[in-house]
Amino acid sequence: LPFITMSAGYLGSLLWGVLFVMLGFSKWIRPRKIIGAIGLFVLFVTIWKVRSLFGLGFGVAFGGALLASAKYLSQRTNRLFLLGLGLTSALYAILDIKSDILSRPELRSDAAMLAEMTGIPTIFWGFLWIAIALLVSAWLLRWVARRLDDFELDSEVPDPSPIT
Repeated sequence: LPFITMSAGYLGSLLWGVLFVMLGFSKWIRPRKIIGAIGLFVLFVTIWKVRSLFGLGFGVAFGGALLASAKYLSQRTNRLFLLGLGLTSALYAILDIKSDILSRPELRSDAAMLAEMTGIPTIFWGFLWIAIALLVSAWLLRWVARRLDDFELDSEVPDPSPIT
């Protein structure tokens, strides 16, 4: 379990990004609902866990902005926000790994703890995670590019049929 949790920080951001992008292209789930759910989640976690004044202010403002977007802006705008959040999250994983592990190897990072646990050097974990992040991000960008031509970004999502 420690192996999974130590890898989850960097790769989790990547996977959340992939999920948000894929949901942004969904024809069955309204982007407003997803953005609204993310906004509620951000507000909940901010109020529950964040203690610094800046963190509280930022979390409440960001969560509130997402809720306002879900309520007042078009499906197209919410879809674009969702795609932007997803791509940012996925691509940030690369920058975060580079910053924490490759540029500042002296930091006590998840990779350093994995190195202690496995005997495999920190730099190996950094290069492995960045290779995974680069491959997945390249795949994601290609996936998005192929769908942009066929997908109407401002198309309305049909309401799902009620279960009978």
